[in-house]
Formats: sequence, C-alpha cells, structure tokens
Amino acid sequence: MRSILIALTLASAPASAAESLIEGGVEEAWEALRQLPPSWSWEFEMGVGYGDVPAWRLYSQSSLLMGGRFGFGKHLDNPNHRLGGSLTTSLDGPVPITFAWILEPAAGWDAVLGRVQLGVSGGYCLSYNARNDIYGWETTVTSGPSVALRIGYSDPWSRVARRFHIFVEPKLRYLQGLPSPGATLYVGSGYGR
Repeated sequence: MRSILIALTLASAPASAAESLIEGGVEEAWEALRQLPPSWSWEFEMGVGYGDVPAWRLYSQSSLLMGGRFGFGKHLDNPNHRLGGSLTTSLDGPVPITFAWILEPAAGWDAVLGRVQLGVSGGYCLSYNARNDIYGWETTVTSGPSVALRIGYSDPWSRVARRFHIFVEPKLRYLQGLPSPGATLYVGSGYGR
C-alpha cells in the first residue's frame, strides 16, 4: 500500500522526495512525502461539551451537549494556514425533557503551528427546540449568529498521512436576544490533498 501511495504522489513531490526514494529507499521517501503540504484538507470530529440550552431557560439553565463537526478548506501560500468552512451539529439539553438540535454553518481560519492548533470561526446557527410537559411536546425554531475559538493539539497537515487532533472550542451563540455560551471538547482526524 505504501508503494502505491508513494507512486501516486511522487509526480507532485519535490525533488527531495524523489532523491530520497532513489538514494535512501522507501522509508526515507515516505517520510519526505509525509511532509508535503496539502492544497486542500478536511476533517471530522466528534465532541462532548457543556453549555446553555437557550430556548428553555426557565426549565433548564445549562446541560451536556454532544455533537459532530466537519471542517474543510483551502490552504494559503503558507501551508500551515487554512481558510474554509465548517458544519457543526449538536444535541443540547437533557434529551427526554428539553433539548435543542442545532445546526451551524460557519466560515473560519485554522492554523497548525508546530503541534498547536488554533482557529476562529463565525457563522449562523439554526436551532430546533423541543420540550415535553404534561400537555405534550412544545416546539420552536430559533436562529442567530455564533462565534467560536479553537485551541488544542494537532499533527501537522499532510498530503498523504491522516492528521489526528484534539481541541477545545469555546463558543458563543446569540439566540432569543440573549448570549448562550458553551464549550466542546472535540477529537477527530482528517486528510489533505
């Protein structure tokens, strides 16, 4: 499998990777190819966190949340920086009683400097809210802006290797005229091309 990956990416490899393959063998060439910066990359994360359930403040102030995040983007001239987008979804609240299912598209910037991942994004969230009481389910839909920061550990972006990362994302949503803070711990991986 490594030989196939090396052969497929050698055409776009710098001379150092080709020389490593000729002079040093497959292992040295593989390491040289791992260092190739991608022009595009994507990742997927799963997360757990804690934050406000904004639609039902009278019944539930804050609660656990679970969700997923898909991020993608184009790398700039400096391969450590990426501009792109993300789509986050989360289920917030004590689910049998009250919950909010939130979908958030966002635009953002990410960087991996050494092994430190930094990022910031801003977008808009759409929240489907439900509450179960003695009269049945009551539902509402709300929306508003959101902003998030990211800081954590990350492998460097690579064209041929999977990138593992773990980060904390504090987030602030503005729903129903009030701020709704929260934070999520994400763990994920991704690829570059």
